[in-house]
Amino acid sequence: MKTFKVLAFCAFMVVSGQSFAKNNPISFTKGSHCGSFERDYTNRTFTLNTKANQTIYVTIRENARNVEDIKIIDPKGRTTYADGAELDFTTKVKGVHKIKITPYNDAGWANIEFCAY
Repeated sequence: MKTFKVLAFCAFMVVSGQSFAKNNPISFTKGSHCGSFERDYTNRTFTLNTKANQTIYVTIRENARNVEDIKIIDPKGRTTYADGAELDFTTKVKGVHKIKITPYNDAGWANIEFCAY
């Protein structure tokens, strides 16, 4: 019984640890097409509400060498990857696009610029 409790606790910790991802909506000031984020981006999902046929630009301004890849997930669940610190992506559908940035070796602090035209 003690073994079961330990296994159940470990399974709970694994499942609950995955739910700690922080959701960060990206917003732009009036008249601007860009917004930025400057801090630790580890375990964060950035969201950007766009129209169809808009181009999303993601640029890592500082600590770019610590970025492994950038992933965009469109509202239909289709995923696009880019290796490195820059990504430009033209949306196919309108809606909320999720952006995830994976750091090398958990070194996840950066100044990130998000633009949509």
